[in-house]
Amino acid sequence: MLTGGRIATPAVAPFGVVHIGEHYRLRRYERGGSEGALRGGPVLLVPPLMVTAEIYDVSPELSAVGFLVREGLDIWSVDFGAPEHEVGGLGRTLDDHLLAVDEAIDEVARRAGQDVHLVGYSQGGLFVYQVAAYRRSRGVASVITMGSPVDMRKNLPVQLHDDLVARSTRVARDLLQRPLELIDGLPGELTSLGFKLFSFRKELDQYVQLLGILSDRDAVNRWRSRRQFLGGGGFVAWPGPALRSFIDEVLASNRLTSGGFVVNGRVVTLNDITCPVLCFVGLGDDLAYPAAVRAIHRAAPHARIEEVGVRAGHFGLVVGSKAFGVTWPTVVAWVDHGGRLPDPLPPDSPAPRSSSRPRIPTPVASGLWQRLGRLSLELTGLIDVARWERPRLAQLAQVHTRLAFGPGFALARTAAESPDDTFFLWRDRAFTHRESHDRVQRLAAQLYARGVRPGHRVGLELSQTPESLSALCAISLLGAELCPLAPGDPGGSIDHEISDLGGLPAVQGPSVVPDHTPAPEAFALDLRRGNPPAETLRLSNRAWAAAALHTAAVCRLKPSDTLYGALPLHHPLTLLCALPPALIARTRLALGEATTAEDFWRDVRRYGATVVFLDEQLTAALLAAAPTAADRASSLRCAVLVAPSPGSAQELAQRFRIPLIIGARVSLDGPDHPSPLVLTSLLP
Repeated sequence: MLTGGRIATPAVAPFGVVHIGEHYRLRRYERGGSEGALRGGPVLLVPPLMVTAEIYDVSPELSAVGFLVREGLDIWSVDFGAPEHEVGGLGRTLDDHLLAVDEAIDEVARRAGQDVHLVGYSQGGLFVYQVAAYRRSRGVASVITMGSPVDMRKNLPVQLHDDLVARSTRVARDLLQRPLELIDGLPGELTSLGFKLFSFRKELDQYVQLLGILSDRDAVNRWRSRRQFLGGGGFVAWPGPALRSFIDEVLASNRLTSGGFVVNGRVVTLNDITCPVLCFVGLGDDLAYPAAVRAIHRAAPHARIEEVGVRAGHFGLVVGSKAFGVTWPTVVAWVDHGGRLPDPLPPDSPAPRSSSRPRIPTPVASGLWQRLGRLSLELTGLIDVARWERPRLAQLAQVHTRLAFGPGFALARTAAESPDDTFFLWRDRAFTHRESHDRVQRLAAQLYARGVRPGHRVGLELSQTPESLSALCAISLLGAELCPLAPGDPGGSIDHEISDLGGLPAVQGPSVVPDHTPAPEAFALDLRRGNPPAETLRLSNRAWAAAALHTAAVCRLKPSDTLYGALPLHHPLTLLCALPPALIARTRLALGEATTAEDFWRDVRRYGATVVFLDEQLTAALLAAAPTAADRASSLRCAVLVAPSPGSAQELAQRFRIPLIIGARVSLDGPDHPSPLVLTSLLP
């Protein structure tokens, strides 16, 4: 081998670039000498973000592309290129990559004239899950994934409590926030190094294997092709914005499991996948543990899901003897049978739904994990207090800060500090703080042109829409007093009544709101009903801020939470408990319209709700509905009920395994009552 000259250069399967998008190139592989009609529909290969498209074509003898083409399949692939060498590549977002796959599906379907089978390895599998959900399976014949972990909280060598993992992940995210903001992207060399560290034992095995084949030139060539790829040649940079979104949405918030991730301004859940799914589970995978991969069964309950276990590691799922003995022959059979597994499966494959032997740690390792677990819980508790609770108490004491000037000013603050974060969700739309604040500014200018001034009382007919939410904040921004009206309510004694937001006069030129900062003692809300009013609660800006901080503290709200309000927007509990803490804690607010248990669970899945506000009617509907799998497999961790009986609260907690049930009542003792809102924990 040492005297035979240079080792061969790996060959590449021939292909043509048939379309160039903004962030990708679409390849179509040539059939070469293949004869006969194509089998099944077109197959689109999607690589992970940090790995090149050559993961499916490492070398002639380790080429999934070559194997699939020889079997008569029509093979296409998405090539994201190397972001570090593309113009603006390191500025790409996660949406850029997802929308590139979405566009590629349309291109392949148009050119091939058939629905597309999507294939994704590792993170590429997460891409195809997300895009299939985003498209609601339109144009997607099936989804095929290899080693794609859906539930990141299960992706650990030892299974820990979800709350521990969630809090630990959040702490790690907070610690990394500043460094992540300073980097343009994660270099491919670091990704390659991380891969090797996670597979250290397999790395040593590879070099031991080399010693045994030094006399076989062809074997060394095959070894070199594989090692060139894993050694760094196959890894590319991970763009900074995409990396931050992945950490926030997929790792820290675990939204692939809970639902509520946002693609191109639209709320998406894997629950929307209805096409067949084939997932390959690496039974020796140290990067995507079987429990994390199998979470797709729970995340996509409306899809017909087939699972195949492969006795291989993460890389071996797509490259190696098991890949070409099990994975790719099964893919061929699946596509050939229109998205179904034939019987029997390839001979080397374990039975579908096969389980790997549970990993049992040694006593020393087990004790170490338990100590780390206790330490992590204590540490995250301390950080939560330092990061959230103490600042809230400080804000509560400093009532003259801009926080105490109502929702319009609170939104302006969040729009300045986190403009691109999601503020609220409505139906299938997601609105950022910046978008919401811009809308509020325009509405405030229109209201000012109509004559609304500081101190005026404005009657606003509130509905469960973004327009009503924006108008509420705009009235606050002008320093006027809001008198929320249910649809059809008489306005009573007010200065302005607005029932048609579309009828406001258009403002010429830029939307400029006069600089006016209301006093904390100024009244922001007048919660009256009827004419004469049956009940009265006038709230100052100071009391509004106190209610917001109190609710955020009792419910332990974090930016990773999604607060779902099923109550009408004009309801006092919504105005005092839902909207204020969403602004204070930067928690996502979902405006719900559910009246039945079925609608409620659909919305919880759609938005990934963690905290819900329920009235007596919806609580009764949930308890009366027949038990389903959703009852104990949701993202909920807390429910806020309107004046519940202890019995219904207990029953709700036991039925849905919600660890914290909150009873809420609104005090109507007078306009200057220092605590207009009372939240009491009924259960630990």
